[in-house]
Amino acid sequence: MGASLCLPFTRSQAWPYDLDTLRRCGYTIVCMALTTKSVALAEVSISTGKVAIVLGAEGPGITQGALDMCDVVAQIPIVQGVDSLNVGVAGALALAHFASL
Repeated sequence: MGASLCLPFTRSQAWPYDLDTLRRCGYTIVCMALTTKSVALAEVSISTGKVAIVLGAEGPGITQGALDMCDVVAQIPIVQGVDSLNVGVAGALALAHFASL
């Protein structure tokens, strides 16, 4: 199980509006997606110390409603010609990045 029992997670009952609840609780909302507004994950730092990472479903990705509610849209740089990573891999890379801050 590794650290899976030590990492807080939740399933939203009012998606994507629960993101605003997290923001009011002091979280920075980071969506992992490739958009025209994306910044490289390595450039993202969180001043609050609390981050909520939003990952999209493989294929359709993150809904526009969720993207509109994010504080930061981050991308993982990948080689040209590859459009995305497996959601588990993207999540692991995002967790590793924020754990190192």
